[in-house]
Amino acid sequence: MLNWIDIVIPTITAAGGVWFGKYVNWKYTKMQLKYDERKALIKATREAIFDKNFGQYDFIDTVIYSQLRPYISNELKNNLETYFKDGPPKRSIVEGENYRNSILHLVFDDLSSLERKWGLL
Repeated sequence: MLNWIDIVIPTITAAGGVWFGKYVNWKYTKMQLKYDERKALIKATREAIFDKNFGQYDFIDTVIYSQLRPYISNELKNNLETYFKDGPPKRSIVEGENYRNSILHLVFDDLSSLERKWGLL
């Protein structure tokens, strides 16, 4: 004689296993997509700032900066956006190539800290 427990328990176990498997697959896919998007954002940012015509005021008008802005440090945001808030920077900053390099170093520092934080290295 077939007992109802012999039917119900395997059915529930199988349904739970299928659900758990789908959940794990969904979670892994979601993590992989997030990883790929972050990796692409870092790569696009590096390509944008390796451009010889890189300038902080042109950079902050790009889509890349808009996507990156929530993740970068407040120090970098302030340095990049100072001109638009208060006019030219009030502190003594070396102009020309040295100023460009100092901004580039700040961007590179933030990018490398984001890569470590996001586990992209």
